[in-house]
Amino acid sequence: AKYDLIFSQAAKAHALGKGGAAAGAPGAEQLPKAAILPLLLKSQLPADSVQEIWGLADVDHNGALGAAEFRIAMHLVTRLLKGNPLPGSLPTELAADVQALRAMAAHADGGGARVEGLRGEEAAAAALLEGTLADLAAARGRVAAAEADERSLLLRLQKTKADLAAAESELQEALAQEGATDGRAARLLEEDSRTAREAADLRARAAELRE
Repeated sequence: AKYDLIFSQAAKAHALGKGGAAAGAPGAEQLPKAAILPLLLKSQLPADSVQEIWGLADVDHNGALGAAEFRIAMHLVTRLLKGNPLPGSLPTELAADVQALRAMAAHADGGGARVEGLRGEEAAAAALLEGTLADLAAARGRVAAAEADERSLLLRLQKTKADLAAAESELQEALAQEGATDGRAARLLEEDSRTAREAADLRARAAELRE
């Protein structure tokens, strides 16, 4: 309803600027880009973002927006202001709904009940868009989380490999030290055996001298 009121006021201002009065069945009005862009730029979004929003909302690419397309444009503005990305394109069914709503509005007889029905369908289409965009944002969030998990696992794997390499290096060093110790022990044993033989020889000569 808020966006309908903004669109209606813009349509009246545009008609007065042309020196006439707004005409046509409710919902059938078409406002050119020159009348819509100032409304979108009030959001203070970058001009290129506003142009991207226009490209998405102008479903039939006729250079003008109807009420249903304007509602989509405003929903996209709100989405960007909340920090959510724009979709690459509108869902096909939503674009078809907007075109169908425009055709129905163009042939409407102005009856209150019929107009309310069209607005209800417009609201449903806008809600569908919002839900689709929310699903897209959630999917992107899951992808980002999975990529973060993958990076974390790679870092842990690299650390484990580094720890393993360090442990292998320490093992080689310990084995080398053990080999050196064994060598020194063998030399000491050989020296001790030689000393024992020499001592035995000395005792034998001493015994011979005493005789």
